[in-house]
Amino acid sequence: GGTTGEESGFLVGVTQISSATTQLESLHENRADLAEKQFAGEMLDPDYEPDEVPYVNEADENAEEEFIVVYDTPDVINWFEQAPGEAGNFRAGLGYEDKVFPFLPGWNGMHNGVVIEISAYLDLEAGAHKIGMNGEGGWKVSGGIGPDGILIGVLDNSVIEKIPAYYPRDNYVDIVVTEAGLYPIRVLWFQSRHNKAPGMQLELFTVKDRAKHLINDLNDPKAIRAYRVAVPPPFTGVSSTESVEVPTIVDFGDLSGDASYEFYFMAIKSGASTAIAGNNAFALKLDQWNQQGVFGTTVFGVVDNVFTPVEGESVASVFDRNVHVVVVNDTAAGETRLYVNGDHVGVLNGNFELAGEAKVMGARINANTDPMGEGSIMHKWATYNSALTDAEIADLAAAVAVEVEPPALSIVNNGNGTVTVTFEGKLQAAASVNGPWADVAGATSPLTISAGEAQQYARAVRE
Repeated sequence: GGTTGEESGFLVGVTQISSATTQLESLHENRADLAEKQFAGEMLDPDYEPDEVPYVNEADENAEEEFIVVYDTPDVINWFEQAPGEAGNFRAGLGYEDKVFPFLPGWNGMHNGVVIEISAYLDLEAGAHKIGMNGEGGWKVSGGIGPDGILIGVLDNSVIEKIPAYYPRDNYVDIVVTEAGLYPIRVLWFQSRHNKAPGMQLELFTVKDRAKHLINDLNDPKAIRAYRVAVPPPFTGVSSTESVEVPTIVDFGDLSGDASYEFYFMAIKSGASTAIAGNNAFALKLDQWNQQGVFGTTVFGVVDNVFTPVEGESVASVFDRNVHVVVVNDTAAGETRLYVNGDHVGVLNGNFELAGEAKVMGARINANTDPMGEGSIMHKWATYNSALTDAEIADLAAAVAVEVEPPALSIVNNGNGTVTVTFEGKLQAAASVNGPWADVAGATSPLTISAGEAQQYARAVRE
């Protein structure tokens, strides 16, 4: 399924800098650009010049020196300054309920100098939609969740003074979407004062079948639903079904654009360059050529890249111990990010393609290129057709650390010239702690051997 909505309703941020504070008829002048400045806390109080001190938000009952936006979570936008009195299209006489503006009037007791941000994810069918606002104020409508979203429409005094309107009226913007789904919308509403209406009022609605429908009216089957939270679908991809100990050809699945690659392994160094995974054209490197000792990427025959560490982190290669690595190909940001054990440690400008047939623990499908050394193990790998977030990657690292806990191993000197090795999984031995490691043929736990044999190192690995 696609993205789903949670927390029915709107997220509303309220600000007020009234004429009682500024001694001006209107600080934001009913202009969208100045309203944005007010909402961002960038309107400076001249009483503090030359210091740059913003006015405080009168809608914040605890305001002292800092400008803080206060938030509410209404189900619908059907507000009237004089509620429970009636106003607008959706009044009590028609079965609706007007409510007062949240947090207003502020502590100066005024009903002017207001800027309100209203945001939600609207559940829209494919096609055209007409969104309406009723009131005397101005507005700026954009697609997205911030002030820099795609502009849909503006009604303000930037060209000609027409806000506040002489009487409350309906104003509209039209939206066309090609696919049904949840779409973020932001309305910045502003009004210096009410005009001929008995008080400020605001309604948000849509028009369907030649009738007006209050947005998110749960009693109206034709009303568009609104949600404060959009939950993306679970990330999907493919993953390994068992661990492997040698370079192995696998299928990374159908990936394009944003993608993430997860690996959990223990690598032994064996050459001048070591690949985590790759194909005939590209490789993700654990150790970049020529033993640079850092993570990187290679476009064969073109370029070797190395990750740049983010502040305070390291992109050094990790050998001889289990490590969780995620590489995120973020096409929107135009970068490739490296995560080690859940932490974002490195970044590389540019993107890559690595999909379908590939190899893990090495590179190039039909050649033994940059393999991990003997004794290495790839506990698991997975690919995802999205750019995983920092939080998702941290969760993966935490989960896999438990999931692939090393098997138990104990060695006891029996005092009679023998030692007993008790282990889980498969027993391997080597003359050096750095390998090469080899399976102990026929070994079953517990295994008793002579203590007089040449020095050996032992480890247990999962089968």
